[in-house]
Amino acid sequence: MFFILFLLFVGMPMIELYLLLKLGAQIGALNTFGIVLVTGFVGAFLAKSQGRAIFAQIQGELNKGGVPADSLLHGLLVFVGGLLLITPGFVTDAFGFFLVVPFTRFVLVKAVKAHLKHAVATGKYKFYSGQSQGFPGGAGFKVYTYSNHSQRSSETFQGGPRAIRDVNPEVIDD
Repeated sequence: MFFILFLLFVGMPMIELYLLLKLGAQIGALNTFGIVLVTGFVGAFLAKSQGRAIFAQIQGELNKGGVPADSLLHGLLVFVGGLLLITPGFVTDAFGFFLVVPFTRFVLVKAVKAHLKHAVATGKYKFYSGQSQGFPGGAGFKVYTYSNHSQRSSETFQGGPRAIRDVNPEVIDD
């Protein structure tokens, strides 16, 4: 995980800076600056328009009594894509446009849903829900973790967080 974060926060800006300098040397600094500004504005406009459309879909699905699961996933992808588009650089702009453009976003949502369906069917991800223990948020739940280095481990929590569960309440008379 450290290596992935290192690549994202150190490697990606270095790649973006290299590409910006190379393009600036080829077409000029002012033209490169203009391209970065235009992609930022176009990206912000696309993210805003797609976000509004998705928000309207979510409202429509909720008004009909449905669960807007797909729309929420689309909204998350548009949000991430919008953040990438307003970040200066060409690689982040390419990924941002991929997430904001409806056709490519639908392909990505379909792939994510297929992965999750397969992972649940094969037992890689397991979900457990429990009954409420008498206070809000007090349902029991199981946490399953998987690692490349260890076998599956699970821990069951009943009655919410330990800090709340381990407190012995005491009635104080006024």
